[in-house]
Amino acid sequence: MDVLVESLRQLSLETKDNETKSKSNYNFRYREKEIVMVTETENHELINIEIQFYNTCNMFKRSLFYASGIIFHSLPSSEKYEEIPNAILINILNYNLFKDPKDMKQRHWIFEIAERNTKKGKGFEDLINFHFIELPKFEDESNEIMKKQFPWILFYLIQIIVILELKKHQHVF
Repeated sequence: MDVLVESLRQLSLETKDNETKSKSNYNFRYREKEIVMVTETENHELINIEIQFYNTCNMFKRSLFYASGIIFHSLPSSEKYEEIPNAILINILNYNLFKDPKDMKQRHWIFEIAERNTKKGKGFEDLINFHFIELPKFEDESNEIMKKQFPWILFYLIQIIVILELKKHQHVF
């Protein structure tokens, strides 16, 4: 998990004070269609990483649901609201979510809360960020570019392929 969190800095993942070190304790859940991991950074930010093998639809609402859950469960009832941690949701997708032809060159999407007219956070800065990384859009990159710029993606692509192959042969974790 620490390797993934650190590697995501290559895709402009910024956390408070630009630190992405995790506390190395995380929750991990494997299901038939996804792997979900949750960790907390040293800066008390929550990072939810979901690796989606198949398009299950409703990815935006799904991300919002996970965000609300980790935020809700992060604050004990007696704590003050300022103790709510910032949340970063990273969705690594084995399919293209954004299929419009003009969107095919962009592989990493970042969504934040901003005021509609000014496009500024106005107090919501960094409270919640949604990242969508579309793995198929990396397929056309040369092996050299992938090894130099995105080595962590090669690592996860190999893991996804292995998991999908194991599932084909009925091996269950």
